[in-house]
Amino acid sequence: MSLLWLQPHKEDRFVFPIYPLIILSASISINQIENLIPRLVRLIKLKRNSVLFVRRLFLYSIIIVHALLSISRTFAIVDGYSAPIRLLIHSNTTSIFEKSSDQHINVCIGKDWYRFPSHFLLPEKSHLVFLRSEFTGQLPKAYSHLKNATRLIENHFNDENKEEIDRY
Repeated sequence: MSLLWLQPHKEDRFVFPIYPLIILSASISINQIENLIPRLVRLIKLKRNSVLFVRRLFLYSIIIVHALLSISRTFAIVDGYSAPIRLLIHSNTTSIFEKSSDQHINVCIGKDWYRFPSHFLLPEKSHLVFLRSEFTGQLPKAYSHLKNATRLIENHFNDENKEEIDRY
């Protein structure tokens, strides 16, 4: 686990190997705390039949706190990462796309190509374009409108993430 702290980027895709260890540690901790409850009840001088109540209260509170934290994380992720989708949905109602119905419009998202959700969200007669930047990998390509397009082997794709000039 200490090796992972040395990594500069601690994203989910890099940290996934320690998830089982985190779960195991949490389970052991919960078990140890639950085993201490009878001693705690005796120390506080509560009735013996309150041990079961305190155990259930402890376990239910852990479940509720975990559920609330999970739900709040989900809402935070949706709120934090939905800006590109909201922007593209708004672009479908923008007057520039309505006024120029006979010409194609280039939509440039700059260096934030990795936040681009889908070509399907672009307005009709608009085309996604990219700017050259320090990124030299393969950029997304427009979906083919041909019949059975998902079965066709497209040109200008590679499995080595090399830059394709036709994307600019």
